Amino acid sequence: MKEFESLNTAEIPTTTINYKEFAHLGINLAYKTDCANQYLVEALMTDGNHLVGSGWEILAASCNNTNTAQYGYKAVAFINKDTKVIHIASAGTKADIHDILDDIRITFHYYPNKLIVVKKFIDEIIAKIGGMEEAAKYTFDTSGHSLGAIVADLTGVELHSRNLNFNKSVTFDSPGSQEVIKYAIAQDLFTGKVTTPIEELVKYSEVYNAEPNLINSTNNHFGQVNLVLPKVNDVEKSESPQVEEGWASYLYNMVGSVVQKASEYLGIDKVIKGINNHKLKNFSNLEEKIILPMADWKQQILENNEYTQKLKNILGRGKDLVLFDTDSEAEHPSMVEVKLYHLGYNDLQQCAMEVNQLGNIKSDSVEIAC
Repeated sequence: MKEFESLNTAEIPTTTINYKEFAHLGINLAYKTDCANQYLVEALMTDGNHLVGSGWEILAASCNNTNTAQYGYKAVAFINKDTKVIHIASAGTKADIHDILDDIRITFHYYPNKLIVVKKFIDEIIAKIGGMEEAAKYTFDTSGHSLGAIVADLTGVELHSRNLNFNKSVTFDSPGSQEVIKYAIAQDLFTGKVTTPIEELVKYSEVYNAEPNLINSTNNHFGQVNLVLPKVNDVEKSESPQVEEGWASYLYNMVGSVVQKASEYLGIDKVIKGINNHKLKNFSNLEEKIILPMADWKQQILENNEYTQKLKNILGRGKDLVLFDTDSEAEHPSMVEVKLYHLGYNDLQQCAMEVNQLGNIKSDSVEIAC
């Protein structure tokens, strides 16, 4: 201990944590707050392994106060006194009756009971840093996963209603919080009156979803939705897979041997695979995954942006659709190969895909509805 006590703060190496990775880190710790003892152990590990040298420290946890350990609310607040930022991370559903009841409530567009505790947690945070005058000097971020994603968005609007500096909400596999927030605003459930149009509020929210599943397709989303596609490494490019795997085959990287089963992320086997893809662990290290901004989540239409414009249609081979990434900065281009009707890239993105899911899926069972 004496060796550590003698260390000068200048000798501690500084580290920087990407804001999306920090959001994931915070949520992971928030999931442990349903058990105070487990949380204490995890908090010490998180601090030692990730926070030391980053400028971040844990400010408060829901399990440490009887006023906030209610309705299954699970959250952790972090503070960076150097950058003047406070981050509030909220966990999602666990085997708790309060979580299940809140899941039912949001399905019918009602606010979760956790909103009551969100206000108390923010009160505690403000008190810990010295009151509203000090709180006004900080910028606030929120994050959440699953049910916690809705709680995170509600937390952001609650902060906004108090005229605090709310920056952004980063959420993973959200059930969709737009209707819930509209209801809460209409019913004046926030501390202050919210007069900002919903179109403005959504600009502060970033949503990162796995393939469409029963959870992330529950309600309309609040903010920019991004589709997260994990890369599967060490699989060599070989023969095209069997058509039975779905209407799409594989995304290939010509040099890196990165293979992605596109069929898993374009509407096939939603129920079984969707539940597994919903897990928080699938959203770690987002910088290493494929992130596609969506223009329409329900129809699965990609946003027409600078990235998608790089993909140019090349003459296909029969029913193969080949897309080419023309990024000049890359040493080697990448290719996307999809088993589908011979369509241009814009046709693929602007049309709604209707897939017949009875029996084995054949390439000629795909219908395009434009």
